Amino acid sequence: MTDKVKTVAEVVQTVPDGSHIALGGFAINRCNIVVAHELIRQRKKNLMLSQGVVGLDTDLLVGAGLVSRLIMGGGSLDRFGPVHCVNRARETRSVDAHDYSSLTICFRYLAGALGISFIPVKSLLSSEILSALKRDRPRRTSSVCTVRLPAKSIFS
Repeated sequence: MTDKVKTVAEVVQTVPDGSHIALGGFAINRCNIVVAHELIRQRKKNLMLSQGVVGLDTDLLVGAGLVSRLIMGGGSLDRFGPVHCVNRARETRSVDAHDYSSLTICFRYLAGALGISFIPVKSLLSSEILSALKRDRPRRTSSVCTVRLPAKSIFS
């Protein structure tokens, strides 16, 4: 029987450049700093990174220049300060950043785990966007897209 226990370095070697990496944790809690350090040591490139609440591990990876696309549900280290590298990368547009709610990120992961392309989620809009929608309300047209769910509901 082969040994299934591997070192972090061995696991990170199996991650090809350009991979999509989903990180857990919450700001400074339960972040996988060891894996972030090893990704930096092995100089992985062009990573797509997604995380529900961006924390120190994401800030390290973005600061090291390993991330080309960032999918996030918000981010702050709260009383420990903002995520400086992430904020700087967003301001200079050196990272293709996409913002979602943390709930939407969770449902994206769930859809992938279930083997389906997406799960419809109602998003909350900011008051500015909501007022613009009320002002410029789109008219109904024949090009409305209909989403057909599978016969077997995943919620039943």
